[in-house]
Amino acid sequence: MLLYLFFLAAVIIINSGIASANTYPSGNAECKLITTENGSVTVDQSDPSCADTIAYKKAKCGGIGFLDEKFSECAAYNIIAAILDMISGAINYCINLIMSILTYTPDISGAKESYDKVLKVVQSLYSLLISILGLYWIFGARSYEGRVNVKIWAERVIAIIIIESVGFFLFSTALKLNSYISSSLLSNVQLSTDIVSLAWTNVAIVIAAFFMVGFILLTALVLIVRQFLIFIMLYMFPFTLMLFLLPSTRQWGSFLMNITMLVIFIGSVDVIMVYAASNITGMAGIFELDGAIKPLATITIFALIGMIDIWLFLSTVHFTSAATTVISTGLSGTNTAAGVVSNLPQLAQPEIITRK
Repeated sequence: MLLYLFFLAAVIIINSGIASANTYPSGNAECKLITTENGSVTVDQSDPSCADTIAYKKAKCGGIGFLDEKFSECAAYNIIAAILDMISGAINYCINLIMSILTYTPDISGAKESYDKVLKVVQSLYSLLISILGLYWIFGARSYEGRVNVKIWAERVIAIIIIESVGFFLFSTALKLNSYISSSLLSNVQLSTDIVSLAWTNVAIVIAAFFMVGFILLTALVLIVRQFLIFIMLYMFPFTLMLFLLPSTRQWGSFLMNITMLVIFIGSVDVIMVYAASNITGMAGIFELDGAIKPLATITIFALIGMIDIWLFLSTVHFTSAATTVISTGLSGTNTAAGVVSNLPQLAQPEIITRK
């Protein structure tokens, strides 16, 4: 992936140099573009500054016969244009798929019945815990401190049961918030992904676009897997809340809660990247990209989304696992230290020697 990014940077520099060689008197380094009736953008075939684009070459090759001296040159341009057409078609299909997935929020209302079945299992565990607290109150809590601890635990379990009862609502609200963020940011996004009509006659463009197809397919696959993970984390949410709210299992609950929040809000992170790409590539100055470079840069963002999502997921798993290990080690060390401290009075007692 890093090699591809270096290669893309080289393509941008090379094509920027090519574009700057064909400037208007006004200093504009971009050849004249025309918007057709169907909304597509193509180059002005009467503009000499567009002479190095594939669309220009392909148009000028129209009507060239087999015996014409330019036949071999035109055949090469037509082959490159055909390859770019196929690649561009695949890229546009994948990008449209990605955009539809980013703005799609699964309807989890149909999963309410299955969620309630899982919730009943968790509630039975709470009933068992309350029964244990009651038995301990009767037979075990003989001291004032013991009864206070039982009372605190009983209040805590009741609070957890109340939170569990609105767990489905909390999960649904988080999904709606992610959907609101995604739809708000993508409502005014204008993406340019046409690399065929704007491409310069540089084989690097074809190679870069070819490699992007695989990464964009990876992005689409990652986002599709996320849709399945949403339902998996939904069914696990009662257990996640239970483990997260109980002090003795909070480190494991934090792990599941972090994964759940990541699965829900990773869509917003992806949308922010797309939104940033659509704005940065149109900014004046160093980010003002011309020709095929602007759509190439935009498409690269889509190619990177899948890699970034995988990195975020693995980083979350690694960080939470490391934190859980640290907490467990700290608790173990605390218990060991407490045992040593409790034995200090015994260790401090002088040895009594009995003489016969």
